[in-house]
Amino acid sequence: MFRRFGSLALLGFAIAVVSRVVRGAAEEKAEEERRKNAPFSFDSRVTQERFENAVRMALSGLRNVEETEICGPVVTVKMLSNSGISYWRFTIDFNDGGSYTGRYRIDSTHPDSLVPDRVAEEIRRTLED
Repeated sequence: MFRRFGSLALLGFAIAVVSRVVRGAAEEKAEEERRKNAPFSFDSRVTQERFENAVRMALSGLRNVEETEICGPVVTVKMLSNSGISYWRFTIDFNDGGSYTGRYRIDSTHPDSLVPDRVAEEIRRTLED
């Protein structure tokens, strides 16, 4: 009898833990969506011109940049592969709840590349100087 109760208690505990983890992940995802989709505006500390200059500086040392699009706090870059045969893209989104905070999200069609992270960090460093 005790063994059955212990198994049921353990099962109940496991269900509670999994439920809390799933709820936490859902809340985190909802918060991330809210931050990403908030209307963005530049301010006196980080102006649109200053942001665009930081992006240009960060990309200036890369040799395979084919196209760059800056749309508010979102930077999309088309890169020529090292082989020269194909292209890949990455996007860096600096919209953090409607303002620039230094936080960013990266989406890349070449997830193994370190280039997007390096570019994002260079932009962030330039803007925080």
